[in-house]
Amino acid sequence: MGRIEFRVEREVCRFLDPTRNFEPVEKTTEIRRDPLTERSSRILDMGFSPEKPDVEAMVERFRSGFNPFAPDKRDDVTPKFLEEVEGFPAGRLSRGEALVVPNLFPYDRYSAVTVLSDSDFVPLDGFSEGLLLDAFGADMEYLRRVRERDGNACRHYSINWNYMPLAGGSLVHPHHQLIASPTPTNYLRDVEAGLAAYGGRYFGDLAEAEEGGERWVGREGGISWLTAWAPMGHIDVLGVFAGRASLFDLTDEDLAELSRSLLRIFAYLDAEGFASFNFALYGLEGTEGFEVHCRLSPRFLLSNTLGTSDINYFEISHSESLAFFFPEAAAGALRGHFETT
Repeated sequence: MGRIEFRVEREVCRFLDPTRNFEPVEKTTEIRRDPLTERSSRILDMGFSPEKPDVEAMVERFRSGFNPFAPDKRDDVTPKFLEEVEGFPAGRLSRGEALVVPNLFPYDRYSAVTVLSDSDFVPLDGFSEGLLLDAFGADMEYLRRVRERDGNACRHYSINWNYMPLAGGSLVHPHHQLIASPTPTNYLRDVEAGLAAYGGRYFGDLAEAEEGGERWVGREGGISWLTAWAPMGHIDVLGVFAGRASLFDLTDEDLAELSRSLLRIFAYLDAEGFASFNFALYGLEGTEGFEVHCRLSPRFLLSNTLGTSDINYFEISHSESLAFFFPEAAAGALRGHFETT
C-alpha cells in the first residue's frame, strides 16, 4: 500500500502595490500535488468573494426561447431509445418527475440525459431529497441496462451535472448527463494509473486520513465528505462511498444519502453567493482499489459586469487547476451545514 503525502511548494512574488501606496508586498502561490494522480493545482492568495449573478435574468432569457424538456413538448422533440437496444418499451425511462432520454448530441457510445423535474427552473434552495433521489435512481437504472448489454466493453461510467449556464448548462431546466464508455476520460485514466501505483483503496484511506482534520466536512451515512487537498476547481468537494467498489454496488439508501448531502452543499453554495456548479459521480469497473466517489465544484463569473469566466489559459492550455479559495477555509464553512440536523 502506498503512503498518502500532501506535498506543496510555495512561490513568493514581490512587487510594489499601488493599492497600498506602492508599498512592497509579498503574494504567495501554493502549488499542491494530488497524492494519487500527481496532478498539480495552484491556490492563489486572492481574497476573492463571488458576486451572486442575476439568476432571475438568466431564467427569463431561457424562458423566452425554446425548451425541449418542457412537459408539453418533450414527447414530440426529445429522442427515443431503440427498444431492441435499451429495452425501454416506451423509448424512454421515467421515475417520478425524472425522465431519461438519449442525448441528441451524444458524447460517447452510450450517452443519455435525465430531466430532473417538470419545472423548468429549480433554484439551489428548491431541490428536495425526493426529486434528487428519483433522478439518481433513474440514472442508475439506465446505466444498469447498459451494463447488462455491453458490460464487457464499457468499464467507465459517470453521472454528470452542469447546473445553470455558468457551468456549461445549455438549458436552465435541470438535467443530468450520463455516459458509459469503453474509453476512460483523462480523469479516470489518471485515477486508474494512480491506484495501480498506490496499491490499495486510496479513496477510503484518504477519507480516514482526513477525518477530523481541517479539510474534513462530515459524514452522511456511508459517504465521507471533504475538500480536496489539490482542488480540481476553485472549490472541490469530494464525497467517498465507503466500501463501494462498483457504481452498481450503490443502494437506494446510498443514493438517498447522496441526495441529502447535496441539499446541504447547495445550502452552502447559496449562502456563499454561488449559483452554479459542476458535478460528477464516477464508476470504474474492475479496477483494483477503486471506490466510488463524486466531486462538486461551484462555478462563477470573476466579473458579472464583464461576464469574465472563472476558467482561463491555465485550465485550458496547461491542464492545471487554479483555485481562489483555500480548501481548508471552504471545509470550515461547509462543515457547519453538515453539523446541522
